[in-house]
Amino acid sequence: MCLLVDLVNRGIAGHSAGRTRDAGLVLAAFATLDFPLTDVQVFHTDRGSEFDNTRIDELLDVFDIKRSLSRKGRPYDNAVVESTNRLLKKELAYRARVPEPLRHARAAEA
Repeated sequence: MCLLVDLVNRGIAGHSAGRTRDAGLVLAAFATLDFPLTDVQVFHTDRGSEFDNTRIDELLDVFDIKRSLSRKGRPYDNAVVESTNRLLKKELAYRARVPEPLRHARAAEA
């Protein structure tokens, strides 16, 4: 999953999901924005290899979006996004997984 978070209002501005973490996932998230890309001023990411890609660089160049990378050893650079990811995982991903014994017990009750 790739989330684009608006740091002004801390809301999810764009999103995408896929099986691989690559540039296509990032570009798909940009495609879901409901405002013009010319309104985006900064694209801040961690140092993951999926963000070091010429396809993303071209998009940022065309729309004059400044790239910002987290500094090595500075986890606070991405604190808002990491907090959003944690909440998303806690509320959606981890709740969806029901342990096998519990699943059997629920089936027996029905």
